[in-house]
Amino acid sequence: MPFTPSFYSQLGETAEVTIVRVFHNNSACHAAQGIANPDRMPSTGGHRMCPDCLKLNTQEGASRW
Repeated sequence: MPFTPSFYSQLGETAEVTIVRVFHNNSACHAAQGIANPDRMPSTGGHRMCPDCLKLNTQEGASRW
């Protein structure tokens, strides 16, 4: 798995805007690749996992067996 430590982005986060926040942990995720290192906040931030990271993690785990 192209593992990366869990991170999330706070870009555009304001009190007026409510969007679904996710964390990333797979470097093959296209959404994760679009977040610049200075904008990455370490940890999960209490958010759910990015659906693309989850899918990639599941596929890669299954392909090892």
